[in-house]
Amino acid sequence: MKNNTLKQSRLTFVLYSINKLPKVYNLNKNIFKFYLIIPVIIISLSIFILLFVFNYNKLMKNFQLSSIEKKNVSLIEDVLKLNTKISKLEKENEVIYNRLKLGIMSDNQITFFKSVLGQKISLDKNILIDDIKINSSTNSSKIIFNVKNLTSNSKKIAGYLYLIINNEKLYQVFPTTDKDVYKTYSKGEYFSASRIRPFKYISKFIKTPTSLKIIIFNKYGDIIYKLSKNLITDKKDL
Repeated sequence: MKNNTLKQSRLTFVLYSINKLPKVYNLNKNIFKFYLIIPVIIISLSIFILLFVFNYNKLMKNFQLSSIEKKNVSLIEDVLKLNTKISKLEKENEVIYNRLKLGIMSDNQITFFKSVLGQKISLDKNILIDDIKINSSTNSSKIIFNVKNLTSNSKKIAGYLYLIINNEKLYQVFPTTDKDVYKTYSKGEYFSASRIRPFKYISKFIKTPTSLKIIIFNKYGDIIYKLSKNLITDKKDL
């Protein structure tokens, strides 16, 4: 029984040669199978590794291309934004240049200061100043008023505001400036309003003002609103 089992587990090879006795080789079946399977496993692993390396390189290239494309898209967006800003600045520079060529624009109704080169009056009908109140005391005077936005869609209006009050001997400018307001228009009180913007100023120098002037400039220095009031003759309106 054992002999039969042993015979079944072996492979016998007979090698014949000319003019020589045949040679007999006995091999264990399991060992023979092992020698057959090992090359198959090695070849399969080699193919798997080659495929993995190939696909990995392909994925890495695609990833790198995708990253480059994203960076390019981002750079293109930045360039477009920059071009938009440059175009806007060029238009603003053109507006300022054209206005500088216009020369001095005079404003006969405002006599405290003289306008400067390129400045003009471009009144905005969507701005209104009302609810002006003057409260005078022995120590000071308080000036209160509102800037109203009259646009139908409440689109914001913006500008630089100066208030000028005076009596028979003195005048005072708010905000304080040591130069003409036309030259320092951007030093005025900046505001941006979609409806109403209240203003309040207190003067300790002019306790009983006799007149006031309110001037609003846009970002180019043009006058977009002006108001002149004689506080003696127009007292009933206050």
